[in-house]
Amino acid sequence: MSLDRPNLLPVLTEEIIIPRANNGSSKISKEVVVPAITQPLPSKPSSGFAKKLLRVMGVYIIFAFSVYSMLFSASDDMITSQRQAAYNEMTFPKNNNNINNNNSTTTSPFTKVLMVRSVSPSEIPNVISDLMLIKSFYTGQHEELKQQSLEYCPLLQSAGFNAKLDPLYNATTKTDRGVLGARSFPNHILCNTKLQQSMDNNYRTVHVDFMLFARSDEYVRNITDTIDVLSKEIDGGATTTTLTYKPKIDVRDVSLNPIKLWNWVLHCDEDRLQGYDYIWFMDGDIHLRTLNWQAFWQQVKILKPKITQAATIGSRSESDFGTVHSVLRHKEDTRLMAAEVPIIEIQSPLLEVDTWLKFRNIVYNDPEPMEQIEQGGETCFDMAWCHLARNKYEGTQVPGPISQIAYHSWSPTIDTAHPTGGEEHGCTVLYQTPIVHLSKRTINMEGRFGTVSKLLCRYFRLKKGVIGKGLLGSPYQLYNAPKFE
Repeated sequence: MSLDRPNLLPVLTEEIIIPRANNGSSKISKEVVVPAITQPLPSKPSSGFAKKLLRVMGVYIIFAFSVYSMLFSASDDMITSQRQAAYNEMTFPKNNNNINNNNSTTTSPFTKVLMVRSVSPSEIPNVISDLMLIKSFYTGQHEELKQQSLEYCPLLQSAGFNAKLDPLYNATTKTDRGVLGARSFPNHILCNTKLQQSMDNNYRTVHVDFMLFARSDEYVRNITDTIDVLSKEIDGGATTTTLTYKPKIDVRDVSLNPIKLWNWVLHCDEDRLQGYDYIWFMDGDIHLRTLNWQAFWQQVKILKPKITQAATIGSRSESDFGTVHSVLRHKEDTRLMAAEVPIIEIQSPLLEVDTWLKFRNIVYNDPEPMEQIEQGGETCFDMAWCHLARNKYEGTQVPGPISQIAYHSWSPTIDTAHPTGGEEHGCTVLYQTPIVHLSKRTINMEGRFGTVSKLLCRYFRLKKGVIGKGLLGSPYQLYNAPKFE
């Protein structure tokens, strides 16, 4: 798949192998960005590793043949009076009758997640590719996937406890940055040999369902039909004994109003989230398949934050960090694992369902923020939920006391034996499980969007005590890695 952004690496056409439970294979042709490796690892991966990387589980699809059919003429000029009249008559939807939520219990060995993605036309290939990869996790190949997530651990251990790694650095050219180098990115918790024996296999135990927001009914049909066709490549080779989970996929037409936050609040209510542990909002230009899935969920289960995200990296150049907030960017010092921070962006936040519903209901029941959100307001939304998670909206949100985001010997170590220590973690960024943000910037935040965003932020600051954007660079707490064994 060719990524339509400037300054990306050239693409190569390759064949990849779709995992099949009967040990067969099905090959499809696709275009991929040249994968990167880490730096400053002491040795270059062997050709055997390169071959393994090409067999990484998942489906990287190229369906240019359908993109043109999807890019039909769709009017963005909705008549304001008609839309307003429709909203006046609208009731917030209950759970779709076609979607059967799994009822989770406190004793369930599985973590249930609803992934919610708003999909613009240009983001459809990326979102479907990510979705198909996650579906492939449940085809009986989870042990192999777990081992692939540990691929770089020997190299990290050779580099030492204080190694500094760039997940997108290419040691061959010294300059190229790709979008696949983070997928097996190591860290000192993942690579701890004692923990490896007892850790969950998160490719098996994290069960993900999907809710996608498409901008027209025609896009809904195109997305659904494409997923159905590609699913046959995965589900067709799996038997009832090897298929460990079959994700539910709910694609909704949001042409009435495609505003992202509006649809989050509109559709993600208590009825829809029944049975889920987490809700994972994710922009369509987040490259989910660059995430080390095993490592990310391992740390979520250890720290148990109310709201979290993987640290962000960019894909286009050395200066593209994927986010304007330095506190949320990947840190090359592998000793620095995580931080509790005053903001988790609306790019790819993972929230405990209870935390989301508390925040959602506060916003939904107040006409003032709902009016701004309906029109596209976003600013301070991602600070407000952190204020709720940390302070229960009591008092005024304050910046953290730590001015330098770096390894400090006095910072607490993540205790993997007693991970929370009785503490509740609010908004937490995970620095050593980076994810690529493609930065498509499909929404123009100037003009009307900028105005309503300022009004929304004003509401959160004056009515809820949220701090200003200029005070977001200071974490409340940093967390160090334990020394590996």
